[in-house]
Amino acid sequence: MLNSAIGLEFVSHSNLRAKNLVLRKSYEKIILTGNSNKGIFKMRKIKSVVIVLCLLIFIPGCASVGNESLKRETEFSVGQKIVAGKTTKNEIRLMFNSPISVSFNGGFEVWKYELSKMSIDAISLVPIVGLFVNSYSGTKKELNILFDENGIVKKYAMSESPVKVKSGLLP
Repeated sequence: MLNSAIGLEFVSHSNLRAKNLVLRKSYEKIILTGNSNKGIFKMRKIKSVVIVLCLLIFIPGCASVGNESLKRETEFSVGQKIVAGKTTKNEIRLMFNSPISVSFNGGFEVWKYELSKMSIDAISLVPIVGLFVNSYSGTKKELNILFDENGIVKKYAMSESPVKVKSGLLP
């Protein structure tokens, strides 16, 4: 009588196991179906973690800076397109678009095209290590064209070289 007045109930061991099993199954159902604020919160948290991991893996992949018209060009292909003493400024502009810079050297006009393509090195993605050693590697293409006073190509040079950039606390 006293126990029921206080709200205490004596339960046998087998009844306790049965109630525990029912509670566990209902908790699993809540998590699987998302019918509870806790279940929804856990699912959102898991989704957020997965999205952040994907961003960390795929976004810092690579970057390119410069004139994209050089993307598929090589020293050989440029040599096939440009003929010194014959190719004009207009033809160069049609092939490679506008140059990154224009300068004058001894009365001659010089057009410069550049393209740098870099990707992050694996060491930079290692937690904590990336704070100290951050590095990128890739290639740099550069095309310099010298025009005479009539706007005809006098000389040109195309180069492609490997590039490495380091930063961080211990570059």
